[in-house]
Amino acid sequence: MKTKKISIIRMIIMTVIAVCFFCNLTMVAHAENDVTEIKQTAAGENTVMVSWKKAEGAYGYNVYISTDGVTFVRTTKGSECDVYNDTKKKISNLTAGSTYYVSIEAVYKDSEGNITSGTMSDKVEVVTAPSASKIFTSSIK
Repeated sequence: MKTKKISIIRMIIMTVIAVCFFCNLTMVAHAENDVTEIKQTAAGENTVMVSWKKAEGAYGYNVYISTDGVTFVRTTKGSECDVYNDTKKKISNLTAGSTYYVSIEAVYKDSEGNITSGTMSDKVEVVTAPSASKIFTSSIK
């Protein structure tokens, strides 16, 4: 009985390999967190700049932002991902002196043009600069 189970498993494995070979399918494995080393590199009153380590084989990236660290909104427009030559993004239209959370997912494109997304990265806290109008100075007379 044990030999029969092993033979069935071998047959299933061989079938999967044959299908992939003859149909020219590509199996792509992505790391658990494709995008790593995310950090804030600059802050303006209404902007933050983030950078990250390049994900191997990535076609582009989707950048997400959140005010509560739970519900994320993609910063890119339309159905296409951001395609960058480098791994940084300026995120605009934020509120001065506020805390946000950023998460990034790598996007992959196979030889047939099919797009797949990797796993979203761990969230990273970023902070905008305080409003210049709210910075007070004092003088001693």
